[in-house]
Amino acid sequence: MKALFPKFSKEEVIKELNRCIKESREPLKLYKVLLLDSYARGNYVTSSDTDAFAVFNNEKISGDKVYKTLMKAIKLPRIELYIMSKKEFESLRSLKWIKTIEEYGIKILDTP
Repeated sequence: MKALFPKFSKEEVIKELNRCIKESREPLKLYKVLLLDSYARGNYVTSSDTDAFAVFNNEKISGDKVYKTLMKAIKLPRIELYIMSKKEFESLRSLKWIKTIEEYGIKILDTP
Protein backbone atom coordinates (compact mmCIF):
# COMPACT_ATOMS: atom_id res chain seq x y z
CA MET A 1 0.00 0.00 0.00
CA LYS A 2 1.34 3.40 -0.98
CA ALA A 3 1.06 6.18 1.61
CA LEU A 4 -0.05 9.53 0.23
CA PHE A 5 0.64 12.80 1.98
CA PRO A 6 -0.84 16.24 1.36
CA LYS A 7 1.16 18.33 -1.08
CA PHE A 8 1.42 21.18 1.44
CA SER A 9 1.87 21.11 5.19
CA LYS A 10 -0.14 23.36 7.48
CA GLU A 11 2.95 25.55 7.92
CA GLU A 12 3.42 25.88 4.14
CA VAL A 13 -0.24 26.85 3.68
CA ILE A 14 0.05 29.50 6.40
CA LYS A 15 3.28 30.81 4.85
CA GLU A 16 1.64 31.12 1.42
CA LEU A 17 -1.43 32.86 2.82
CA ASN A 18 0.83 35.27 4.72
CA ARG A 19 2.77 36.03 1.52
CA CYS A 20 -0.42 36.72 -0.38
CA ILE A 21 -1.93 38.85 2.39
CA LYS A 22 1.25 40.90 2.65
CA GLU A 23 0.93 41.78 -1.05
CA SER A 24 -2.84 42.27 -1.08
CA ARG A 25 -3.64 43.74 2.32
CA GLU A 26 -3.37 47.42 1.45
CA PRO A 27 -4.81 47.48 -2.10
CA LEU A 28 -7.80 45.35 -1.07
CA LYS A 29 -8.09 46.83 2.44
CA LEU A 30 -8.14 43.37 3.98
CA TYR A 31 -9.39 43.38 7.54
CA LYS A 32 -9.41 39.73 8.58
CA VAL A 33 -8.20 36.44 7.07
CA LEU A 34 -8.73 33.05 8.70
CA LEU A 35 -7.60 29.56 7.72
CA LEU A 36 -10.51 27.18 8.35
CA ASP A 37 -11.57 23.55 8.55
CA SER A 38 -9.16 20.63 8.18
CA TYR A 39 -5.97 22.72 7.89
CA ALA A 40 -6.97 24.75 10.95
CA ARG A 41 -7.83 21.59 12.90
CA GLY A 42 -4.68 19.80 11.72
CA ASN A 43 -6.52 16.76 10.33
CA TYR A 44 -6.00 17.50 6.62
CA VAL A 45 -5.36 14.66 4.19
CA THR A 46 -4.31 14.33 0.56
CA SER A 47 -7.80 15.12 -0.71
CA SER A 48 -8.34 18.14 1.58
CA ASP A 49 -9.04 21.51 0.10
CA THR A 50 -7.79 24.71 1.73
CA ASP A 51 -10.59 26.82 3.18
CA ALA A 52 -9.99 30.49 3.94
CA PHE A 53 -12.28 33.32 5.01
CA ALA A 54 -11.42 36.93 4.16
CA VAL A 55 -13.06 40.16 5.26
CA PHE A 56 -12.33 43.39 3.40
CA ASN A 57 -12.97 46.99 4.42
CA ASN A 58 -13.28 48.90 1.16
CA GLU A 59 -16.68 50.05 -0.08
CA LYS A 60 -15.17 51.13 -3.40
CA ILE A 61 -14.51 47.58 -4.59
CA SER A 62 -16.77 44.57 -4.84
CA GLY A 63 -16.46 41.26 -3.08
CA ASP A 64 -16.15 39.69 -6.52
CA LYS A 65 -13.04 41.76 -7.26
CA VAL A 66 -11.51 40.82 -3.90
CA TYR A 67 -12.29 37.15 -4.58
CA LYS A 68 -10.78 37.18 -8.08
CA THR A 69 -7.68 39.07 -6.94
CA LEU A 70 -7.01 36.70 -4.05
CA MET A 71 -7.75 33.56 -6.07
CA LYS A 72 -5.20 34.69 -8.64
CA ALA A 73 -2.61 35.60 -5.99
CA ILE A 74 -2.83 32.55 -3.72
CA LYS A 75 -0.57 29.83 -5.10
CA LEU A 76 -2.32 26.84 -3.57
CA PRO A 77 -4.33 24.15 -5.33
CA ARG A 78 -7.92 23.50 -4.28
CA ILE A 79 -8.42 26.77 -2.44
CA GLU A 80 -11.95 27.49 -1.24
CA LEU A 81 -12.19 31.19 -0.49
CA TYR A 82 -15.09 32.87 1.29
CA ILE A 83 -15.29 36.67 1.05
CA MET A 84 -17.32 39.16 3.06
CA SER A 85 -17.29 42.94 3.51
CA LYS A 86 -16.51 44.28 6.98
CA LYS A 87 -19.95 45.87 7.09
CA GLU A 88 -21.63 42.51 6.44
CA PHE A 89 -19.25 40.74 8.82
CA GLU A 90 -20.04 43.16 11.66
CA SER A 91 -23.78 42.75 11.09
CA LEU A 92 -23.43 38.94 11.34
CA ARG A 93 -20.85 38.81 14.11
CA SER A 94 -23.34 37.59 16.73
CA LEU A 95 -24.22 34.48 14.69
CA LYS A 96 -22.91 31.14 15.91
CA TRP A 97 -21.07 30.25 12.69
CA ILE A 98 -19.12 33.54 12.75
CA LYS A 99 -18.22 33.01 16.41
CA THR A 100 -17.14 29.44 15.60
CA ILE A 101 -14.82 30.35 12.74
CA GLU A 102 -13.31 33.17 14.80
CA GLU A 103 -12.70 30.78 17.70
CA TYR A 104 -11.34 27.81 15.73
CA GLY A 105 -9.88 29.42 12.61
CA ILE A 106 -6.18 30.24 12.42
CA LYS A 107 -5.76 33.99 12.29
CA ILE A 108 -3.62 34.96 9.32
CA LEU A 109 -4.69 38.61 9.61
CA ASP A 110 -6.76 40.11 12.41
CA THR A 111 -6.96 43.89 12.33
CA PRO A 112 -7.98 45.36 15.70
